[in-house]
Amino acid sequence: MLQAYAQDWKNLKGEEVAVEAQETHLRECELKMEQIKQETKRLNQEHRNLQNKLDECIPESQSLKSRLESLENIKEQKLKFLKIKYPDVYTAIKWLEENANMFEGRVYYPIILELSVLDPNHSKYLENTVAMKDLLAFSCESTSDLSLLVTELCNKKNLLVNIFHAPPPDDSMFVPKIPIEEIRQYGFESYLINLVQGPRAVLGFLCSLYNLQNIPYGGDHVNSCTDNIPHDIRNYFGGDLRYALTLSKYGNRETSLTQTSINNKGLLSSKDKGEVDAIKNRLNELTRTSDKLRNQRNAIEAQIREKEIRYKEVSIVRKEIQGKEMELKQKAAQIERQKRKIDCLKKEIIVIPDIETEMKKVCAKAILEIIKMQMSKIEALNEIERAMDKKAFARTKLAIYHQENEELVNVISAIREKRDSAKNRVEVIANKCNALKRDAKLKLTESLKLTNQMDPNDKQFPHKQFYISLTDNLEELRDIISDYSGRLDCIDDVDPEIVKEYDTKRNEAEALKKEIESNLNGNENCLLEIQQIFNIWFPSVMEVVTTINSHFGQFMESMGYVGEVKLINNEEHDFESYGIEILVQYRKNVPLQALNRHVQSGGERAVAIAVYTMSMQHITHVPFRCVDEINQGMDARNERKIFEMLVDETTKTGRAQYFFVTPKLLRNLKTNERMSVHVVFNGRMVQSQNAFAFI
Repeated sequence: MLQAYAQDWKNLKGEEVAVEAQETHLRECELKMEQIKQETKRLNQEHRNLQNKLDECIPESQSLKSRLESLENIKEQKLKFLKIKYPDVYTAIKWLEENANMFEGRVYYPIILELSVLDPNHSKYLENTVAMKDLLAFSCESTSDLSLLVTELCNKKNLLVNIFHAPPPDDSMFVPKIPIEEIRQYGFESYLINLVQGPRAVLGFLCSLYNLQNIPYGGDHVNSCTDNIPHDIRNYFGGDLRYALTLSKYGNRETSLTQTSINNKGLLSSKDKGEVDAIKNRLNELTRTSDKLRNQRNAIEAQIREKEIRYKEVSIVRKEIQGKEMELKQKAAQIERQKRKIDCLKKEIIVIPDIETEMKKVCAKAILEIIKMQMSKIEALNEIERAMDKKAFARTKLAIYHQENEELVNVISAIREKRDSAKNRVEVIANKCNALKRDAKLKLTESLKLTNQMDPNDKQFPHKQFYISLTDNLEELRDIISDYSGRLDCIDDVDPEIVKEYDTKRNEAEALKKEIESNLNGNENCLLEIQQIFNIWFPSVMEVVTTINSHFGQFMESMGYVGEVKLINNEEHDFESYGIEILVQYRKNVPLQALNRHVQSGGERAVAIAVYTMSMQHITHVPFRCVDEINQGMDARNERKIFEMLVDETTKTGRAQYFFVTPKLLRNLKTNERMSVHVVFNGRMVQSQNAFAFI
């Protein structure tokens, strides 16, 4: 059998060389796989970097697209604003979109939709010049369309909208009085009419109403040149400030410059072409960058897929090698088993002298173990003896413990008796305390009655300082009470009503002090609030007065007279003294005089009042006005001038319709094709209508 095992071992020994070759091949495969892993890791890192760059481009691209969409939908934003703030205007716009074919000529939407400001930063100048009611107004080139639109929107639908007539204007209407080159030295850049684009008819209407072609604007440099700007320029803008120049036409021609801060209201904001182009260029750049990054990413993904395929191929080869290696290892294990079997068979060969020697060794070892066990037994007996000694010592200690415990029980019993005695004493003391508390409570009730139910801890307690000054020593308090009792005995009877009245007056004085302090604080808050309201109200009032004064002066000058309107007051916050003062001059070499019944005649006062009434029409826009007997009390010269002025003003484009009622008129008065004359026949001399024969 030994020979058979040896032969098997020799047969398996030849396969060890094949195992070493497979291990070398396996190490080569693992090296290749590690290289592929590193390459794949590097490619994945590049792929993640490219993806991160793409992800970084996406938010910016979306933000730019949203901004571009917002810039290109300015009209939609304005419509949403009108729908929320001015629903009647929005309803009228929708109706006009559906019924545009009803009109002969061009009908324009509200100015806020028709105008487009070239630079959004300049929209604040127009927003602070054109009134909101005009920005929301519709306009028609044809008068027939105007009447139709008023009928449909105002009469039938009861919508509160403004509509005006805007015929095609002349080119001369857009030409400024002073060329911009002559005033650039003061920091002006251009006129307001050059800031905006829109239909010519609408722009012409704004120029006629607000004189946009003669209002310049500029940067902050204008603010330092206001003293040098020609007085022909009455209104202008410098940075965030608006200036209005008032020039007196009389005396030494004093000037008054009003300065107002302005801000951007966002009503006329339009698309910024420069910003739109910049956004589109940036979007194109981002698109090109994204496409380039995607191409690079796709190339890397292809390389990653190639590496993955290569890795799988090498992995398959490695698995095959590992399988063969496992098989070779199994055979190597068989070789080891064969070796062990051979060694075991060699050891089984019997030699008698060796067995005898081995037996002696075993016997000697057994005797040594017996000796050790006997020694362990002796040690155990010694341990038992020591335990018996400890037991006797413990019994003695237990007897001593029982004796000490009995003594402690006796001590506890004595302590319990003392405790019960202490409880009884505490109960007696508690009863005494309760009695003292009841007595103290009665004393406290009596004290409260004497102090009007006020506790010393109350803030309003009248004798608080005296109470604090008292001592806490009972004997000292009794001495103080005795002292005050003696004093009371020395005082005659005092009327308690006097003391009560004294306390009442003192309380009233304290309440009045607090009320005065409160009123002073309230006055300061009221003054601050008044100043804030005044800062908002006064510029608006001055703007209205300036407008009326400008037109009043023009009308009076056209008649050969001089006139001025100004705001008067005694003090800044004395609002009852605020008023309008009208100054007139009907004769040369006579200074301006306030309109007064003791100075001017009735006809002169009627002229001034008529002109003042016509001047106010420029600050309010209504469909029609009624003037009743305005010419009464005037001489023929003034009556003719007033009538001609009324005709000129009322027949202009965009003016309200006037109803002029009068019992008499002069001969050969000025007429206009837009006028209609209605004569009413009435009186006791008029025959009855039955006197006329109708065929």
